[in-house]
Amino acid sequence: MPAAIYLLVGLLIGAAFGFLWGLVQGRSRAPVPDERLANELRQQLAQREGDLSKLREQMTSALRAQAEAQARSQAAEELLADLKRLHENALREAREAHNQALADQRAAFRSLSQETLEKVQPAFIERIIQTVATLQEAAKGDLAQRKQEIATLIEPLKQHLETYQKRLQQAESAQAATLGEVGKRLETLAQSSQTLAQETQ
Repeated sequence: MPAAIYLLVGLLIGAAFGFLWGLVQGRSRAPVPDERLANELRQQLAQREGDLSKLREQMTSALRAQAEAQARSQAAEELLADLKRLHENALREAREAHNQALADQRAAFRSLSQETLEKVQPAFIERIIQTVATLQEAAKGDLAQRKQEIATLIEPLKQHLETYQKRLQQAESAQAATLGEVGKRLETLAQSSQTLAQETQ
């Protein structure tokens, strides 16, 4: 029950108390007092005083409970604001970590590709030079024999190039898998943070 209703009830009881008190005082001044009526009015007055005292206690308790409820509500709002702030910070940190992980993966892949190319390129050029020299020597012989020798010499180069392409594809696949795993983990973290925020609200 709101405090205003308690106050209104208290005022009504106070008015009734005042009326009864005035009635008792008026009858006490009468020339011929009625003792029985006076006793009855005194009892009613005592009862009203007791009721008024109880209502005052109830009103005091209600006001105290209202103050406590307001304090708890304010504390809950502050806690909710803190949780919301923590959620926003965690989400921002997760995004920053995701972007940093992507940047690190790209840098690592670029470095690996450059290193592999630097290692393979000199051997590849040397192999081509040797192949050209061998082809020049083979050009002196029979055309069919030269074709067979050319095919024999080109086959290792072809296998070497295929191996190099496979390594590049494997590196790209590994990067894509790593980026996908990082993305899934960050998405799971974002969903958990969102669920926590919803449960908190």
